[in-house]
Amino acid sequence: MLHSLPALLEELDRTLLNNEDTVPLISSVRWSEIVDWPKDLEQAKAIREKIARIKEINLQLSSPIRATIMALSSDSPYKMKGGPELPTVYTSRIEASA
Repeated sequence: MLHSLPALLEELDRTLLNNEDTVPLISSVRWSEIVDWPKDLEQAKAIREKIARIKEINLQLSSPIRATIMALSSDSPYKMKGGPELPTVYTSRIEASA
């Protein structure tokens, strides 16, 4: 089945914005059979802008998930509010002399 590159990008954009699963769409594509590649510079710029938009949507959707996983992970160097994890034991180098 032939897939038009602009139509595929539009459908992927719509799927992401509707919070639908993109796996069925992506797995149904035969990447070697994609048609309607850009024929001039203006079309190439439009395709590049669509891809940049899809990347931005994907990044925005995955950022909260990654942040949650990092916060729940015990070996994460950063905790809430971006600060480093404080040690459980503090030591003092000040010695009292009698």
